[in-house]
Amino acid sequence: MRGAASVLVLVAPLCFAQTLVVDRDRDRHPINPNIYGINFYWSARDTAAGTAARELRVTARRWGGNNTSRYHWSFDVSNLDADWFFEVLPDNRTDASKLPEGSSFNRMMDHVVETGGIMISTMPIMGWMPKARQRMCSFSVQKYGPQCRTDPYWSDCGDGRKPDCRTNIENDPYDTNVPVDEEFGAEWVRYLAAKYGPANRGGVAVWSLDNEPIWWSGTHRDIHPQPQEYDETFEKGMRWAKAIKSADPTALVTGPVSAGWESFYFSLKDCNAGWRSRGVNGGADWQYWNNPVDRREHDGKAFVPWYLEQFRKYEEENGQRLLDVLDLHAYIAPEGIPFSKRGDEEKESLRLTSTRVFWDPEYRAKWTPDLDDLASPDYGKPAAAALIPRMKRWVADHYPGTQTAITEYHWGASESITGALAQADLLGIFGREGLDIATLWDPPAPTDPLAFAFRLFRNYDGQGSAFGDVSLYAASPDPDTLSVFAAERTADKALTVLVINKTPAERSARLELAGLGAGSLLEQWRYSEADLARIERADDVRASDDGSIETTAPGYSLTLFVVPAPPPPNGEPAASHAPRRQNR
Repeated sequence: MRGAASVLVLVAPLCFAQTLVVDRDRDRHPINPNIYGINFYWSARDTAAGTAARELRVTARRWGGNNTSRYHWSFDVSNLDADWFFEVLPDNRTDASKLPEGSSFNRMMDHVVETGGIMISTMPIMGWMPKARQRMCSFSVQKYGPQCRTDPYWSDCGDGRKPDCRTNIENDPYDTNVPVDEEFGAEWVRYLAAKYGPANRGGVAVWSLDNEPIWWSGTHRDIHPQPQEYDETFEKGMRWAKAIKSADPTALVTGPVSAGWESFYFSLKDCNAGWRSRGVNGGADWQYWNNPVDRREHDGKAFVPWYLEQFRKYEEENGQRLLDVLDLHAYIAPEGIPFSKRGDEEKESLRLTSTRVFWDPEYRAKWTPDLDDLASPDYGKPAAAALIPRMKRWVADHYPGTQTAITEYHWGASESITGALAQADLLGIFGREGLDIATLWDPPAPTDPLAFAFRLFRNYDGQGSAFGDVSLYAASPDPDTLSVFAAERTADKALTVLVINKTPAERSARLELAGLGAGSLLEQWRYSEADLARIERADDVRASDDGSIETTAPGYSLTLFVVPAPPPPNGEPAASHAPRRQNR
């Protein structure tokens, strides 16, 4: 390694027996800035979130989640679905006389335009919308009788279940809704393109084909009581995608916005049939994958690959690409990890090591069973998720040229250093593995440790300096203890190297960069439990006579090294270190 000027080596003492390797000339590829995204991160009530969006230099912002599946853009109302008693509650902050101007969506879009980044919006495709801008609910107690639970603030509005809390009430969807078709969506796209410009000139950049269709019959059962199926999901998606493209041909369309591991392989029709087959399969084998009736009707193909194939066939037959991005929700963490607070050392070790489900072909987890081949002897046994490589393989095999996105994920402990470490590890993984878009669900408070993971990548010095935008080869023999990510910054050719100590123990390392001059100084930035309120500018690290650097990473810490670019030839001025502005 000493003979290659582009190689950085961190050698841990023998008691840790680790060598971390970074190669500047290997596996180079751009990091898409849209992986540093967050759902919403905007609130009319909270100016701090707006300030943080600027300071964290958040990129993609997604208007998503269950309620956006029922958003009526000209009334500026949503049905709050099963999340809150299937109610329509108009926002009193909106001046209804000026709608659609001043809607909550427009206010978020204004904020994105102001602070930079791109807007990702959910396009409702189920075919029903609230019928008016007025307070309504789908399961009136006065009409449908007593129910399991009622809104504590509105006693006439129930949860749609009979008092036994098991039996669903059959309602009339026309009580609070009207049917709409894809032209309703096209009108919204045309309106926004006229107001903000088309996608390629600063308007809404990305449209997602609804949200988590596998749960429609639960979350939105007042309008969609039947279980989701393969054909419906594609056919509705295809129609609405055509409408979006007709209104703004420059916009990207994503789908199927699936919810989690089972929804990548099956429809809800499959899962329901599997659960009902308990007696057939002997009890102990009772699982949602036991009787995939819908999948068998589609040649045994897993749902996501089948979905990609349908859009590929449409393009082959019609000469138009309707689906640009494979969009999944990565709720594939171990039970008790997403959205949870910090626990004991065992739990935090699991939080910090389970990020391997996104990339590691050797990391098998019981919560991600092998569901690829219905006839495989490994069917239902623990599989290596390796989710991002798996998504890329699905794309390569079934619809080449499609981008990849994970528009919801969360690894928990937002309030803790361990949450910051897990989030930083994920951002590093997304960049290294070549994901195109990622948006965190459940935005952190600006002062949460998890927010500092974004700062470390996007604005570690408070002056706009960022982790590099060209990914470089970086490897660790034991990423469960120390993980490492590296990149080159195009603006000034500096090398940035992030080392994450996932253990509570202090770990020393020896850093070698062949060709680094004796006495050279490297910037060192650190975030740790020593001060959860800021990223510390630690002492610069001075190279020894042989160009090596001795350093120590505190337990549970993030350490970012910034290696200056080599001096330009012939005394030419060095590239500017000034931060680059975000594209808008």
